[in-house]
Amino acid sequence: MVKSITVNLTEPVKANDETASIFTLYRSAIDPLATEQNTVHLRLRTDEPLTSTLTFDFEGTMTEANGSLVNGFYNLNIDSTKAAVVGDLDGLMSPDHGDSLNVTGSLSNKLFRLAGDSNGDGMVNKWISPRSDPRMEWATRSST
Repeated sequence: MVKSITVNLTEPVKANDETASIFTLYRSAIDPLATEQNTVHLRLRTDEPLTSTLTFDFEGTMTEANGSLVNGFYNLNIDSTKAAVVGDLDGLMSPDHGDSLNVTGSLSNKLFRLAGDSNGDGMVNKWISPRSDPRMEWATRSST
């Protein structure tokens, strides 16, 4: 299950709903651009008024009943045009301040969810062989 995402910033920002609005997480398999149908609603989880660590819980149609993301690769966008509420955001850490940051989900950056992938390598590997599970002993007995 993937039920939250944490973003670490180099400087503290105001932790409020306006700050949360500059972050967009969306499932890229549906559409390469964020739409209402593939966007994950991010709910900021913090008690601190000023923080450099933002943790978001997931809500909406791209989540399962338990709050986990549905299977797929996700893209994260931090929109610098909305960043006036938090100060000088520079997503690319370049001399030209005010760059947005776009992260495309991949196996290397782990911005995906795959049910059954127990170690985060992008492969389903949480399968129990009937021979290794004593509850399945009846399936491996010969009928002689």
